Amino acid sequence: MLNHSQEILTVLQSVSQKIKEWTGTELFSIQNLNEFKDWMVRSLLDVLNSTFMIVSNYLTMYLLLYYMLMNARFMEKSLRQMVPLKPESISMIEVETVHMVKANAIGIPLVGLIQGAGAGIGYWIFGVENILMWAVLSAIFSVVPFVGPSVIWLPLSIWLFSTESIGQGVGLAIYSLIATANVDNLARMTLLKKIGDIHPVITVLGIIVGLNLFGFWGIIFGPLLISYLLLLIRIYRNEFIVNHNKDSSED
Repeated sequence: MLNHSQEILTVLQSVSQKIKEWTGTELFSIQNLNEFKDWMVRSLLDVLNSTFMIVSNYLTMYLLLYYMLMNARFMEKSLRQMVPLKPESISMIEVETVHMVKANAIGIPLVGLIQGAGAGIGYWIFGVENILMWAVLSAIFSVVPFVGPSVIWLPLSIWLFSTESIGQGVGLAIYSLIATANVDNLARMTLLKKIGDIHPVITVLGIIVGLNLFGFWGIIFGPLLISYLLLLIRIYRNEFIVNHNKDSSED
């Protein structure tokens, strides 16, 4: 993007010129385009810093994973002894943890792959080059709340539109709005609930909270955090409210 920044600005100027011809309004001025170029450079530097942090997190994760796998039974036994809850509450945590990990750690990436495949079909139909790369990027951005893979297909539609492939650009935008977005909604409401019985609202809110708290890993840990909060409320009811009502009835 840095090496071809002038080409990107030329495309934006072309789009702005067409809009000006149709509406009489200039969308991008020279000043706006220069500011966009500076913003793009700053954003790429942020991406590089984030990439370094992600690699560091991976290394730390695998280091911890090694020791957790080597001492799995001892760790499980120690946690059981430290948790000050009834045996049935501990069993509830174990069962719910299995469901939540399946739904979030497996389900969310699987939904991303499904949406990336759906987006890739659209890129193939409308003649986008480097289909695999754009499909993979669409799968990655599918976990981002609200915007999702539109971060990928919207600029691609504008690019096709600006290169005189107006029909392809409009077609890709319509396909993405109808097919790609609905594939995501359908997969979240069926697949995630089937794998771990996790409500889609928990997934969306968890990702929003998780990205702010944990960065990239918040995609996985955010929904887990919300799910555990709800689980702890159920355990609290089991530990205190139920017993309190039982004691009150006996009195």
